[in-house]
Amino acid sequence: MNQRVEDFASGSTETPDAGPTTMRDRLKVLTNKVTSRGAHTAFLTLLLVLSVFLNVSLALTVRSLRHTVALLRDPKKVRLNDMASPLEVLDLQGSRHSVLYSDTKLPTVLYVFTPDCDWCERNLPNIKSLDEQLRNRYRLIGVSLDGKQLDQYIRRNEINFPVYHSPSDTTRLSYDFVATPTTLIISEGRVVRIWRGAYGAERRAEIEEFLEIKLPGVIER
Repeated sequence: MNQRVEDFASGSTETPDAGPTTMRDRLKVLTNKVTSRGAHTAFLTLLLVLSVFLNVSLALTVRSLRHTVALLRDPKKVRLNDMASPLEVLDLQGSRHSVLYSDTKLPTVLYVFTPDCDWCERNLPNIKSLDEQLRNRYRLIGVSLDGKQLDQYIRRNEINFPVYHSPSDTTRLSYDFVATPTTLIISEGRVVRIWRGAYGAERRAEIEEFLEIKLPGVIER
C-alpha cells in the first residue's frame, strides 16, 4: 500500500515486473518470437524434404532389388537361336551405352573378357587375328566385365576394335556373363554360336570352320 502511495506521489504508473515497457523492447521480443518460429518451421521443412528423399531412394532400391530377384528366379539366359537383348554397358568414357544388333547388317562377334584373366591374356593372339580377318564381314565388339585398368590394357595390347565394360545386372544375367573368355556370334539378332573358354585345339577348330579363318592358337606357358 505504501509502495503504491509512493508511486502515485512520484507520478510513476509502472507496474513492477510487468515486462518490456518501451516500443523497442516490445519489438525486440516480437522479433525473437518470429525468428524462433521461423527457425522451427525451416527445421521441420528440412526434415520433411529429407524424409521424402529417403523414401524415394528406398522405393527405387526396392524396385531394383525386386527386378534382380525376378531375374534370378527366371533368368532367361541366352541360348542358341534366341533373340539377343540389347547390350547395356558403359563406354570407355563411363557413359551408359546400349548396343543394338539392328544397327548393322553385319553379324556381331561378342568377345567377353576381363583384363586380369590369365586365359584371356593367353587368348589375345586369337582375338587380334579375328579382328584382322573378320573386317568387313563381322562386327567385333569386346565386353570387359571389369572396367579397372581397362584403358591401360587396351593400349598395352594394341586392341583396335570397340570395347565396352561393366554390363548391367540385367545384361549379365540374360547373357550369362560369368566365365571368361566367352565368344558369342549374333546374326540377324539371334545367337547362333556360343563358345566358352579360350581357343584350345578343339574349340579353335570349331571357330575356324564356322568363320572360315585360321587362328594362331593360345599362348603356351
